[in-house]
Amino acid sequence: MVTGFVDEFDDADVSSFFTAERPEDWTITEAEGSMKIEVNKTNEEKRFSAILWEPISESDSFLVDMREFPYISVRVKADKDFNLQLGPRNFDVQRRNENAIPDVGETNVTGNNEWQTVYYDFTEKFAETETEPNGINRVFFNFDPGFTMTGTVWLDNFKIGDKAERPGDVVYDVLVSGGTGG
Repeated sequence: MVTGFVDEFDDADVSSFFTAERPEDWTITEAEGSMKIEVNKTNEEKRFSAILWEPISESDSFLVDMREFPYISVRVKADKDFNLQLGPRNFDVQRRNENAIPDVGETNVTGNNEWQTVYYDFTEKFAETETEPNGINRVFFNFDPGFTMTGTVWLDNFKIGDKAERPGDVVYDVLVSGGTGG
């Protein structure tokens, strides 16, 4: 188990840790030191399609312990306004209930092609849902959940746990305390 994770997307190869829940909705590449995501969620019946950070299978030992540092930060830019929904999932809880997550962080991203740093604090959300913050094996990203969307989104400096940038480390464009924000 580790206490943090960082992907700065600066090697030009798409990390195998990032997968599309529905590949027909997303094209993922790495360019210019960031992850470029071409979004094409046009199926009215499948509007909750997500991108998953999922570095392990059940037999692997790579899990993130977020007990002391229940934070996620990411830089994001887009060519259109959208709602970014993000949430970690716990390995043990997931085996009992696939949808058990400590709620989600949610924020509006301005589509001006300018970088914004977003910070999520899941401290209260882990407690409210009785989800253990140890053993995180997946983080999902959903863009405009519940709606169709086409556009381009860029992610950079994705950080979890003790690696996440927190207030005091940098100036944040958006601070989110678990639930909605923006």
